[in-house]
Amino acid sequence: MDKLLDQILKYLDTEKWYVSYGSVCEKFEIPEPDRKYVLTKLDTDGYVDISRTKTSLSIKISDFGRVFIHETGYKKEKELENQAINSIQKDKRIELFFKVTTLLLAITTAFLGYQSVHKETEIKNKTDRIENLEKQLSRVDNTLEETYFFSSKKSKDVFSLHMTGNDILTSVIDFNIVTSTGDTIFNHRFKSEDLIGYGLIDIENPTDKQRQDFILKRFYTFLDESNFQTPAIAKEEKLDDEFFDEKYFEIIKNQSDCVSFYYLLGEEYMRRITYIKSENKVVEFWSCC
Repeated sequence: MDKLLDQILKYLDTEKWYVSYGSVCEKFEIPEPDRKYVLTKLDTDGYVDISRTKTSLSIKISDFGRVFIHETGYKKEKELENQAINSIQKDKRIELFFKVTTLLLAITTAFLGYQSVHKETEIKNKTDRIENLEKQLSRVDNTLEETYFFSSKKSKDVFSLHMTGNDILTSVIDFNIVTSTGDTIFNHRFKSEDLIGYGLIDIENPTDKQRQDFILKRFYTFLDESNFQTPAIAKEEKLDDEFFDEKYFEIIKNQSDCVSFYYLLGEEYMRRITYIKSENKVVEFWSCC
């Protein structure tokens, strides 16, 4: 028994916050009937101090952690931990804001006081530092790029997604298509939450973590090859005024080399786009609903 107690204490010394007593018992494979006995041994042998709080009965292990027997106490302590973390992050953002402001004032003073080449170089260096600090303020900066034959058979276009913001749930996403010569032929900006739609409909009250994970999954599969189709309009497809744009239907269908790209936003906003050479532009020729 002493060996088991020593193993438990060594494990708890590695914890930096709180863990449930049940999880400790499961880790060391302590049978249910023996758990109360182990708790008693910890107390009577002087390994730990038993204390009671408003939220739970707890075992005080060290200054670094406790094992809470009741989940209500554990959850309460985790809430306090999260509040502390959020407060620290807020303080860091405020501190970073003042640093940026200070650097801006320094740049303004330097520009007004000196016009020499050396001072211009100094200003540029400080500007670069500000841009780096501003990037730190924008905690979300995700990019996805893929190349596909789309507007030309000879060279591939770059399809890219760029997510920016302070949080995945409130970020914005820029969807761009750029040719091999550097011309932007398509741009669509939308909210990151538009990638959720009905994706979590089977989960009642999904957590922020679940919503974030789903957004990132959709983000990194947005440009999958399965979303491309050649020809853009299949031979068996018929004109349906409710979905197709009648203006472009016949033009696209008669060009068998047209490539279409399909994507979904929100709950039911589905789109198909293609590049029409005669129009020299990307058009949305099908949408629902």
